[in-house]
Amino acid sequence: MKEKPDSEKNSDADLKSKFPQMLIEEVKKLRAGVRTYRDSTGHNLCWHYPGLWNLLPEKNYTGYCYPPCSDFISRCVACRKSLEEVNEKRINGLLHKPL
Repeated sequence: MKEKPDSEKNSDADLKSKFPQMLIEEVKKLRAGVRTYRDSTGHNLCWHYPGLWNLLPEKNYTGYCYPPCSDFISRCVACRKSLEEVNEKRINGLLHKPL
């Protein structure tokens, strides 16, 4: 397995100093974010992430809604193109935050 960069090695160190109620609130916030993504439709949902969605306690979710295949593919192509544009800006120094 590839070793994590130094910036990621201690990325969860702050959890040790949080009180249980703070951890519960953090978990609720993360679950809400995953559910919001999972429950998105149309152009907001391009890829299926069962590994991420299976981290939620509800295991039998059936509310997936996908657009027609041609719309789905064209939206994925548009998403990929926008990622390439962001990456090009980052490489050219116009964007300082990594993806």
